[in-house]
Amino acid sequence: MFKSKISRRLVIPFLILMAASISLLGGYLLHFFYGEHMQQQEAELRRADGLVDTLLSGVLLQDEKKQQAEALQLEKNLQDISERTGMRITVVRADGRVLADSSEPAEHMGNHLERPEIQGILHTPVQDTAIRWSETLNENMLYVATPVYDRSGELQGFIRTALPLTPIEASFAHTQEVVLWALLVTALLTILVGLLLAHRQIRPIRQMTEDAFCIIHGDLTKRLEIYTGDELEILAHTINQLTNKLSAKIRALSAAAHERAL
Repeated sequence: MFKSKISRRLVIPFLILMAASISLLGGYLLHFFYGEHMQQQEAELRRADGLVDTLLSGVLLQDEKKQQAEALQLEKNLQDISERTGMRITVVRADGRVLADSSEPAEHMGNHLERPEIQGILHTPVQDTAIRWSETLNENMLYVATPVYDRSGELQGFIRTALPLTPIEASFAHTQEVVLWALLVTALLTILVGLLLAHRQIRPIRQMTEDAFCIIHGDLTKRLEIYTGDELEILAHTINQLTNKLSAKIRALSAAAHERAL
C-alpha cells in the first residue's frame, strides 16, 4: 500500500494525527486520575487532621513546663491514634521544636519551622499541605498542618498529620498500566481502521490507473468500471465517454480511409 504516493499522503498524516491525539489523551487521563487520587487523599487527611486537632490542640495551649511533663504520655497517645488511623502525627511548637511525634522520639527530630507545610501556615494562617520525601520514614508523604492559636489569637504551635503516598503511587501505577494498555489497543485498532479505509479509497484509483494504461496502449474496448458513488465514479464515467468518442472518431476515420482506398 505504501508504494503509492497517494497512499503515503493519505495514511501518514492520519497516523501522525492519531498518534498525537492519543498521546494527548493519555497524558490528560493520567494527569486527571493522579489529581483525583491526590484530592481524595488530601480531603481525607484534612478531615482526619481536624479531628486530631480537636483532640490535641489543648496540649499546645499549656505552658512549656507542663508540656514537657506530659510529653511521654502525649507521644503514647499519638502512637495509639496513629495505629488506629494509619497517619503519622506530629505536634510542633510555634518555634518549630517538635513536642511529640507518633513515629520518632521528639529529641531525635530537628526543628520543623522550615518545613514547607509549616512555612505555608506562617504565610497564610490556615491549613496547608505539602508533598515531599520524609527523611525519617524514607518515603513520599502527604502532609497537612493546622495552626493552633490561643484565645488572644497568638500562634502556639502546629498539629501536623501525614499519610504515606505509597498506596496512592501503587494505585496510580496500576491505573497508568490500564490506561496505557487501553490506549495501545485503541491505537492499534485506529491504525487498522485507517489502513482499511485508505485501502478502500486507493483501490478504485489504482484500478482506474491500470485501465487508463490499457486505453493508452490501444485497448479502446476497455472501460472503467468504478461504482463508488462519488467524484471518482464521475471521473471514470467521463473517461469512458472520452474513450467512446475517441473510438468512434477512429472508426470514422478508418471508414473514410477505406472508402478513399476503393
